[in-house]
Amino acid sequence: MKVETQASRLERMMRQKRKEQLCEVALPPVQLKSSMLRRLEKGDLLLLGMERFEIVFVKEGNVFAKGELLNLGSECRAKYLEKPDKMEHTKKYETLLPLLGSMELESVRQDERVDISGLTLTHVTLKRGSDSVAQGELVECDGAIAIQIEKVYR
Repeated sequence: MKVETQASRLERMMRQKRKEQLCEVALPPVQLKSSMLRRLEKGDLLLLGMERFEIVFVKEGNVFAKGELLNLGSECRAKYLEKPDKMEHTKKYETLLPLLGSMELESVRQDERVDISGLTLTHVTLKRGSDSVAQGELVECDGAIAIQIEKVYR
């Protein structure tokens, strides 16, 4: 018979809490016409309309913090949002999240530096809700950041 001690109970609680702290790191959500999304092919360029590298932190489908890249991909300065942004779909437009990866993040305070060196900042997975739509890589196109589609999931 196994007796649950306070230490084993605390360890189990900490493992559960760690799972809850996982958040997704992505580029700001983009909206694409539903008809354009259906015609998306390998080699297409998806312009993001960004001139500098910004990222967002997403938990449970809501953007709860934004960040700006500081020094060559190793860290960013995060700005906590008072009211989380919801990613909504309409009949005409789909909201896609260009996902860079996931990381454990307890909380974000205003102007806090967040280490993102564990993320690959060149490969992106486009997600619609929980579904992966396409994979691509970040490229520069006429001074703006874009995603070149490498693989489309149908």
